[in-house]
Amino acid sequence: MNPTIKRMVMQLVYVAVFLFLCKIGLEWQSDYLQNATRGYHRFENNVREIHLVSCLLPLGLGVLLALPRLRKLMRQPGTWRVDWFSLIIVGLPALYVLLLPIFLYSGIRLSYLPLGKTLITSSGGLNTATTLSGVILGYLWIVVWKRGRDTE
Repeated sequence: MNPTIKRMVMQLVYVAVFLFLCKIGLEWQSDYLQNATRGYHRFENNVREIHLVSCLLPLGLGVLLALPRLRKLMRQPGTWRVDWFSLIIVGLPALYVLLLPIFLYSGIRLSYLPLGKTLITSSGGLNTATTLSGVILGYLWIVVWKRGRDTE
């Protein structure tokens, strides 16, 4: 098979699998959160469980997005390095927004935290921001790893 066609087919399969997993995961998360708030779930009033699900699913989707890059990096020779600049500049704010719901239920008043009051008062803001931050952080966990030759 032609390498270009093989690469194109592999990318189409990857996109199809990723979209399928997104659909299944987001439907599962939505059902889980609705059942948990109605009291049908076995973890009836466990707020930590609800927020754990809300945080881990986007993280998993972000990691899935970065898997092709990890596969490419595994084949390269050289030593592993971490891009600390990207990890700090992008990763810390994403981690902060991802943890805001946990701060909310731990007793910390979000109005005292930067962006806390803004995200809580906007319609759907905290849920959307948490999901986006989780995907970004999951993707970043893989992308910050670099591999290359030593220049000594």
